[in-house]
Amino acid sequence: MRLLFCRMLVVPVFFATSCYNDNYQVAPREGAADKKIKTKSLDNDGSEPLSGGKQIPKETSEDSIAEPEEELGEDSSCLKSGYEVATLVGNGVTFYFPEQIRDSSCKHPVISWGNGSGQAGGNRYPAMFKGLASEGFVLAVSHSGSTGSGQAIENALDAAYKLSEDGSVAFFEKLSPKAGVTGQSQGGLGTSAAANHERVVAAAPMGGAGRSASKNPMLFITSTGDFMRSSVNTAFRGAQGAAIYVEAQGVSHPGIPRSAGIIKLTGTFFRCHLASDSAACKALAGDCSACSRSVFATVESK
Repeated sequence: MRLLFCRMLVVPVFFATSCYNDNYQVAPREGAADKKIKTKSLDNDGSEPLSGGKQIPKETSEDSIAEPEEELGEDSSCLKSGYEVATLVGNGVTFYFPEQIRDSSCKHPVISWGNGSGQAGGNRYPAMFKGLASEGFVLAVSHSGSTGSGQAIENALDAAYKLSEDGSVAFFEKLSPKAGVTGQSQGGLGTSAAANHERVVAAAPMGGAGRSASKNPMLFITSTGDFMRSSVNTAFRGAQGAAIYVEAQGVSHPGIPRSAGIIKLTGTFFRCHLASDSAACKALAGDCSACSRSVFATVESK
């Protein structure tokens, strides 16, 4: 089996933002720290043939990566901020994960991502991907540009767990049973559908959302410049479990997953629900101190 290595520098994004009512619950976590990105390629991911070894392009968007801010503070989680990020690239799915994961004593939660319409590939939103992986998550990114049914998101999630059974892979036996789903635009619609997957305990649709029968906690993200805003608002109103709704000020529809404030909030949400981060959960509760009013024009929770 052939492994190819590349390096890219990534700036860690520290997440600390979100909101909910007081019936929020915590979950378990793990970690180490640093700040770079490596790329690998495998011959086989357990579900689809992998090939390539192409280097992930560096992010060029000005608003795509946040400047380092203070860490979340003391919490009950094993995961820490600022991991170096590695990638495993192949046909059909790309994985972003902490480079130090093989030596980690933690179990790392998985987040599966759905691209927007026609946005095929595993590196369409690198700021979001690197940001979440630098927080200790294993991100499974479907290469599909047609994700609205949720199937591609679920397939990528299943592929991560199947691949974790391969002893040659860095995250061999390192995955937490807890998983989340998120995605942009059509991927937000798919996120709502994939929220019912048996492994999923939290979902964060952005720039698009649909009604879901899931009772898992959900973070609904849109913006004042989002033409899909009404669908996200409607889905929030119909949410079956605890939910947050936020509208980012002055952000366009395609800019949603590139916004540093949104990346930060998404990380806080998943740190709470997938990694038992008590500080993140506290920031989501009540009036949502994590939902920065300088970033979000509207914040609601239920």
